[in-house]
Amino acid sequence: TDGVTPLKSDGKIIKKRELSDYGWLTYEQLFERKNMIAKGLLRAGIKHNEPIAILCETCAEYLMMEFAIARAGFVQVNVFATLGESGIAHAIKETNSKYIFTSWELLPKVRSIISHYDFGINKVIYINRRVEQTTEEMDNEAAELIKPIGSTEFVSLETIENDGQTRGDE
Repeated sequence: TDGVTPLKSDGKIIKKRELSDYGWLTYEQLFERKNMIAKGLLRAGIKHNEPIAILCETCAEYLMMEFAIARAGFVQVNVFATLGESGIAHAIKETNSKYIFTSWELLPKVRSIISHYDFGINKVIYINRRVEQTTEEMDNEAAELIKPIGSTEFVSLETIENDGQTRGDE
């Protein structure tokens, strides 16, 4: 490649990501974080047997959320991130999910779905963006992405986990 023309596969542009240094987790750390997330989800008002839609690419947080959902007694609803908006909306509607877990990259799609369909989503839990340096413009765009839509709150997984850690035993 010439370094300028975007790479394509099956007509789709391939995005290249520069990731920060990788940090390994021990099983003990994974276990602890899973418990803190589960406690934070319970503190966020999610009740036993309530469905949580997972609309996220595979990553460490995805795995921790799966474990936390099982630990807290919620129902996991996997929704493929590659679906179009109508397919995602159908999955959310059919499962009556009021909570969505997603990645930073999928927030625009989630916002669009919430804006176009009235499902009464209570919370969108998102993974913080993974960039080391930001511009003021990027920060302004980020603030727009996590603004509430009606009664739908946007809360970071980090906030959920921290709440579970500091106040989870209350």
